[in-house]
Amino acid sequence: MSTLAEQLLEQGHVTAEQADDAQKSSGRKGRRRRRGRRRSGSGDAARAASKAQAPSASTPADVALIAQIVAAGQLAGDTRGRRRYYYEARDGRVPYLELDDAIVGRLEKRGAAICEAPSGALTLVDGETAQRVAALDPSWLRS
Repeated sequence: MSTLAEQLLEQGHVTAEQADDAQKSSGRKGRRRRRGRRRSGSGDAARAASKAQAPSASTPADVALIAQIVAAGQLAGDTRGRRRYYYEARDGRVPYLELDDAIVGRLEKRGAAICEAPSGALTLVDGETAQRVAALDPSWLRS
């Protein structure tokens, strides 16, 4: 089982230098510093600005169409497992899903994707469906 830093490095979200820096500062002092930053709300303004610039479906008809595409492309079967898969939510948080190893492998190879509706509902979809959703409104896809 790999660490979060390794997973982020594999997916190209961080550089090797950033992963090393994060690992060095993961001690108690680093956690306290991060908590302090979180409480101060310094990142909230940046998150709100990026959220405002993100392209999204402008009409309820577009949202309904994307919701139908997502429902049709939903992965069948039980996807729950013991492996944590972290993703960035619409509001900037980094929650996780506990998924099966095979599903995590598909997510890492872009054979599947996580779709988050504006309401916050999550759906695992196949790669083809993810491409269709990305063409209409990429803000539905989580990484």
